[in-house]
Amino acid sequence: MAADGVLRLTRDSCAFETTSPAAWGQTVSESFLGLNFEGHSAGAFHASIRVQQESGIRFADVGATGHRGTRNSAEIADGSRNYVFISLRNGAAAFSQEGRTAELEPGDCVVYDSTLPFVAEVPRRFMTQMISFPKSLAGIPGRQVEELFARPIRSSVPLASAVSTALESLSPHLRTLSASSRSRALDGAVALISALLFEQLGISPDESARGARFEQLTKYIETHLGDADLGPRRLAAEHFVSLRLVHHIFAEQGTTVGGWIRERRLERIRRELALPELRSTPVLTIAERTGVRNASYLNKLFRERYGETPARYRKRLLG
Repeated sequence: MAADGVLRLTRDSCAFETTSPAAWGQTVSESFLGLNFEGHSAGAFHASIRVQQESGIRFADVGATGHRGTRNSAEIADGSRNYVFISLRNGAAAFSQEGRTAELEPGDCVVYDSTLPFVAEVPRRFMTQMISFPKSLAGIPGRQVEELFARPIRSSVPLASAVSTALESLSPHLRTLSASSRSRALDGAVALISALLFEQLGISPDESARGARFEQLTKYIETHLGDADLGPRRLAAEHFVSLRLVHHIFAEQGTTVGGWIRERRLERIRRELALPELRSTPVLTIAERTGVRNASYLNKLFRERYGETPARYRKRLLG
């Protein structure tokens, strides 16, 4: 790699300059995020990247002539589960994800998800700051933040302008900071970015936190449906919150803990009864694995929900 450019590498930083798209793509993939790059055929290629990292957060200064970058299934397999925030300093660029394209001008920002395919088109030389951070640090439930992927956040938005200014100001100083100071500085940058994302979604951190907690609780239910003691007290104990808060979180969604668990158990039973490979498995065995251990109770619930008994449902589907 060094033969194709000038490389400076330490434990927590990387600086690289090259005229080779392949070498630059390899360096970006190894130091920041897995991507494939193609330089535009017109004109000579030149690019540089400087990366600082600490505590799972990576900050990059990037400058390059025209190119195309893609992140597909092979690159996604690298395991990165981050959001990537981009602040364009000069030039122009288009970032596409989830069927949308953000056309950026200087001062504009955009966010994308590293677990989804992604395309960057750079028609001419540009410079930008990019920061990659674990999704959990944003504090926004995934289904909400999806609305922002590849949507431009314009420089006319006051908080976007503040974020861009902060990232540009932080950039030259990161490499001189101690590890602990760099970690706090990057945490602060992520917090500022998160505030911008909250603002763009029109939600408050408190609203988002409740949504994230509900998502966390329901995921726990989904993976523990077969447990006999699954209920509000178990959820409260496992997530270190009060029993009252657990009931309140579900009430905000128009349901109860017991009602949610019952619906998920019935749905899983119904789904497994329709599987040909489980045709010979007794109905009660399937139900017991899902946390329902009484045949009469199962028949009553299933008939109320689906209009027929579990046995009748399976016979109708599988014969």
